[in-house]
Amino acid sequence: MHFFAVCDGHGKFGQEISSYVKYSLPQMLSQQDMENDAHVKLEKTFVKIHEELKNFSDCSRSGTTCCSVFFNGRYLVCANVGDSRAIVINSSGRVTQLSTDHKPDLPQEKNRIIKNGGRVYARRTSQSSG
Repeated sequence: MHFFAVCDGHGKFGQEISSYVKYSLPQMLSQQDMENDAHVKLEKTFVKIHEELKNFSDCSRSGTTCCSVFFNGRYLVCANVGDSRAIVINSSGRVTQLSTDHKPDLPQEKNRIIKNGGRVYARRTSQSSG
């Protein structure tokens, strides 16, 4: 069995949050029998870590993406939060995208964010001339 994950923290506490996920996710998964229902166990573990992070740090403007792949020799399962992406390239060079980015400019993601009490807006930046 193999498990791979990439975490990309953002915001003031992003590094601490991504480090927490980086160590907690494999530890929690190693305590489970991943032979059956790996997709369900990955999803439940992501939810559990999300709940734990509420007590860990101020996540109101910080967080992490996490794109993970579990492979046991028979099947491959991808679990993704955020806009990090997983792809597979087979021996003939064919590329298959495994995950879908969670970007707020996508209608489905924008609706999910708003439905859960979040907000989506474009951040204005000042541009200097010259």
